[in-house]
Amino acid sequence: MHAASKRAIIAKREQAENEINDLRKEIQRINKQCHPVYNTLDDLDKGQKILNRRLETTAGMSRQAENALIKEIEQIQKSAPLIKQK
Repeated sequence: MHAASKRAIIAKREQAENEINDLRKEIQRINKQCHPVYNTLDDLDKGQKILNRRLETTAGMSRQAENALIKEIEQIQKSAPLIKQK
């Protein structure tokens, strides 16, 4: 009887450890999809405003730089629901 209860405790502990590892992997996946600099709810709006202003006010910007800014703005917009999920 003692061995059976010990095995049950070990099985529950292993299950809890597996769930913790799954949650850690999910957090890492979410962090990879979020913007590297603007990664809090407060920073999202601030970052989007900064990048929009830079996009609108910078004259003579190359198309490549402009496209990079647009992609960065899109990444910030996609980060919002992921950050709320954290």
